Amino acid sequence: MMAVGCEYDGELWKAVKAQADANWPPRIFEQGPPRAAVIPVAQYDALWMAASAACDKLPGKAGPRSAALFGADGRHCSIIASHSYEDGHDEVWHVEAYDQDGRPRADGTFHPDSITVRVRGPFIDNHDQHWERVLRKFDPARHLVVDGRFYSIGSESEHRGARGFGGRKFTFRRLADDSIVESTNMWSGGTISPAWRDRLPDTAVMIQGQHAVYMG
Repeated sequence: MMAVGCEYDGELWKAVKAQADANWPPRIFEQGPPRAAVIPVAQYDALWMAASAACDKLPGKAGPRSAALFGADGRHCSIIASHSYEDGHDEVWHVEAYDQDGRPRADGTFHPDSITVRVRGPFIDNHDQHWERVLRKFDPARHLVVDGRFYSIGSESEHRGARGFGGRKFTFRRLADDSIVESTNMWSGGTISPAWRDRLPDTAVMIQGQHAVYMG
């Protein structure tokens, strides 16, 4: 669904209203996506600000947020907020601002007091789809798991400026056979979520090098 902000009773509003059904707010329904909802600017802003303000109060200093997602009825605004942790899992919240009234005054101004905000979560995100793909394609010759972190070994023929970790030398000892692995083209694949550690256990020990720095 695509939401478009416009002035109440302006030209765009009137054009859409002329083609819409009797329900509020005016909408254009098409055979397939996208489906557009035209929302007065004041209503659009009030819903977004209410949802955003609730995100600012979330525990764990929730960081990345989705774009505002508006319902086709023009009365809902949702934001997905998340906070990443060093051990590889995320906490995720679904924040929804809901306009109980749904109608502006006769002059087009909006009733912000009619907005209710609901916060659901936190939900735990272990990035299951990502780690399932990693597990399915895991190649012991090219991949390593060290201290719960996933690494890929790149080609030594790669241009120096295009190598992982700036071309810094890494040395590992494989746990399976004590063989030594050296590379100047290592790529970090992130920290494996706790729920996946038993399926992606450590396969090597780092002798020389440094883990990527967590910036959460």
